[in-house]
Amino acid sequence: MEYIRKLDNSDYESFKKVFSVFEAEPFYEAWTEEEYAYEFLDFIKNGEIYGIFFGNTIWGLITIKEKYLKWDALEIEVAKSIYLSDIAVCKEARNKGYATQLMRYIISKYGDI
Repeated sequence: MEYIRKLDNSDYESFKKVFSVFEAEPFYEAWTEEEYAYEFLDFIKNGEIYGIFFGNTIWGLITIKEKYLKWDALEIEVAKSIYLSDIAVCKEARNKGYATQLMRYIISKYGDI
């Protein structure tokens, strides 16, 4: 059975496993080990990462921040907003509804902001 939980400092390898999907098409981003670590620690400190797991295996993640650095230039009500930065699912786990479950989880958690 799948379950969603917030990632913590001990989940770096799980984060990296899923986040590495951005190295493939259509993104072709090149990430160093230091960049992975920085991104992970930045979300742990300044945002949140939620992962969807089956047993001990992570299949997808979603990253959010409650404050986005460029909000000053946007015409939105910041107090009622979150910034969804990334949503990713491992290639072998796609088309199983994991991204949908992650989105529904975030909507249920933050929908009343």
